[in-house]
Amino acid sequence: MNSDKDMLLAGASNTGFTDPAQGTAISLLQVTTLLLVRDPTVDSLSWMYVLQQMAKDVGEAFLLKQTKQDDLDQKFNARPN
Repeated sequence: MNSDKDMLLAGASNTGFTDPAQGTAISLLQVTTLLLVRDPTVDSLSWMYVLQQMAKDVGEAFLLKQTKQDDLDQKFNARPN
């Protein structure tokens, strides 16, 4: 819903899910890292690195999905009635 008009959205939407998804991934990473660092081992350090990469991948995947959804919305809204 990227338009020049001001609009109040009511109800379900398929836009704006990237930030909450990335925020959730980062929060889970932070909490898990805090638990892993209490008893640091080579394994726990490896897991922290893997989880950090996964959190990054989650953000990128949701951004890609949002971009594709925005493109579909633009095509749908550009159709003549």
